[in-house]
Amino acid sequence: MADQTPLFAKLFSWLPAWAGFVVIILISIGAIIGGALVPEPCLIAFGAWGVISSILAWVTGATSRVGNTSVDPTTFGGCVSNIRPWAFIVILVLFLGMAAVCIFV
Repeated sequence: MADQTPLFAKLFSWLPAWAGFVVIILISIGAIIGGALVPEPCLIAFGAWGVISSILAWVTGATSRVGNTSVDPTTFGGCVSNIRPWAFIVILVLFLGMAAVCIFV
């Protein structure tokens, strides 16, 4: 029987667990830079939320991984899990703030 492991899972299975946070932070920094160049306040807010949320989750003991983050085996990104409840609340409040910027600015 042929190996059915998705390509991204094979390629990124050797990466350490913290690399998922790094991927999310780098993509978020890209959003901030892109938002500054366009200029687009919503993209800047989304990038800032991504950086702050990833760092908060990382330093409070959450875990992450790089690779397929959905049922579609062709996708790539970072996935965070085991976030502490109080950190999740903070991240949710920051998300609502970011959403308000996107809606009202």
